[in-house]
Amino acid sequence: VTESSSTMLSICTSVISEGGYTFTGREFCIGNTLGSPIALPNDLSFKPIISIRLKNSRLGAIVIPTNYNVTPVQQAIYKYQIYKRAITSGGSWVSAGTTSSVEYNLSPTSISSGEVIVSAFINSTNQSSGVPSVIELGFEHQLERNTFTSTTYEFVIAVAASTNSTSCYGSINWKEIT
Repeated sequence: VTESSSTMLSICTSVISEGGYTFTGREFCIGNTLGSPIALPNDLSFKPIISIRLKNSRLGAIVIPTNYNVTPVQQAIYKYQIYKRAITSGGSWVSAGTTSSVEYNLSPTSISSGEVIVSAFINSTNQSSGVPSVIELGFEHQLERNTFTSTTYEFVIAVAASTNSTSCYGSINWKEIT
């Protein structure tokens, strides 16, 4: 105990967790309706098939995509790419629910920017449709926004196929921490 005011100076500090953490939050998902696959272009170009982003009213939310799935319908070789920090055009944005901080677009028409974080192939034959494309994602892929312009960036699945008249399904799961 001191009789006069005093100060404490801390130069360096660190906090360490040896036991790890529990990834908690509300889980959500969105995907194409069974029986309504997305038709792919006939020119081998990529088509965005599903996209999610933060709602403009909830730009401070922490939303982390946890996995995704791409399922081909016809026989072909499919290539998919997953984008973060993307911008799409076309389609319509729908709220994922009143308690969700996310809105989704199941019919975007083009993608104009973004960073490809996953790129892979699926070989769909009459014997097999390939392994469903699922990967666990983490905090480094959380949904983002430009803090200066309030532009929300999207998490997008885009797909191309090796033959004409092909289609596929897609889905995205995510957790909302806030």
